[in-house]
Amino acid sequence: EKIGKLYHVGGKKQIETACVPAGDIGAVAKLNVTGTGDTLCSPLRPITLPGVNFENPCYKMAVKPKVKGEEVFFDELLGRYPYEMLGTSGKMRILVKILDSAVRLPAQAHPDKAFSRKHFDSEYGKTESWIVLGTRPGAKIYFGFKDGVDEKNFSEAIDLSETDKDAMERLMECIEPEVGDVFLVPARTVHAIGAGCLILEVQEPTDFTIQPERWCDEYKLSDREMYIGLSRDNAVSCFDFGKAPDTKLTPTVVKDTGSVKTEKIISEKDTDCFVINRITKSQSK
Repeated sequence: EKIGKLYHVGGKKQIETACVPAGDIGAVAKLNVTGTGDTLCSPLRPITLPGVNFENPCYKMAVKPKVKGEEVFFDELLGRYPYEMLGTSGKMRILVKILDSAVRLPAQAHPDKAFSRKHFDSEYGKTESWIVLGTRPGAKIYFGFKDGVDEKNFSEAIDLSETDKDAMERLMECIEPEVGDVFLVPARTVHAIGAGCLILEVQEPTDFTIQPERWCDEYKLSDREMYIGLSRDNAVSCFDFGKAPDTKLTPTVVKDTGSVKTEKIISEKDTDCFVINRITKSQSK
């Protein structure tokens, strides 16, 4: 596949970039043979990740132009069909991703609403949740600082990360995830996804990520990628150095008819940012 320019996309704006580091969302136009689930990589360093099996949807809809050249952009769809696209709220309050980690992603934290209003003029922070769909041998995730880690230790680890790629990892609590695990990642909590995790991520609708670690595997992050335009001191102030939160949640069965089971995975008691329910239909006819 021949790839031209890379972009970060923000609304109608396409911001050209030289790279899209691990964990970021980017776009590339005019691909000829690439399909959903394919992996794009350098021929000098081929990487093949397992594909994702998508269940057949119970409901689907699409908008197709009657005349060639009358394609509709996503923001136009939102304007024309607000109820069908957004429901009664009229706002896009969540962002959903599927993440398949080939390497450990940088240690990071996301702002809460107050931090976002002050520094990014946004009403949304980035509380997020993870539902583990699959793991490979040795899979790990990291949540919260170990007891006793303070801002001084963290600042020293940022400096050490220039040459020591494990400096930040040593400060965080480590968990070995299992398929079906559910985690809530509160804003301002340090965390990282290790290699070998297939995760469904539901989050607030922003991509504000402060990741003050110099390396992501073999890729060296710039200051801009680490601090997203903030000073180092302001960026570090986004991190909570308190006790690591108990982020693993146990789904609650709301209703089970034998053929259909409804579970509340994340409720209003867990966060005011979103609610996640899971509906499982038995395979019996």
